Amino acid sequence: MNFNVCEKVSNDLISYIFSYLSNYDAFKLRLLSIEYKKLAYSSWFFNYIKYRNHPVVFNNIDNICYICNTKTIIIFPETPIMHCKHGLNHQFLEPKRT
Repeated sequence: MNFNVCEKVSNDLISYIFSYLSNYDAFKLRLLSIEYKKLAYSSWFFNYIKYRNHPVVFNNIDNICYICNTKTIIIFPETPIMHCKHGLNHQFLEPKRT
């Protein structure tokens, strides 16, 4: 028996799940199926990600991530922060060996 779970879950439930994910994870979720990709490229999803409250995100080399942070950032001492895995790949940080 072969069935696709992605086709069985309603878009409303998927949208609800997206609301609990960080921007990094929400962007990655679109890679799971064509249905999720369609939802991720919809105008609703774009506007939701762009305008929702989200912690300031720093990438893996501790710079502000311009992929995950979708709006202007003002950092205060009480501003929540998180990290994502964007940034330079570790292979670029090591010197070339000949």
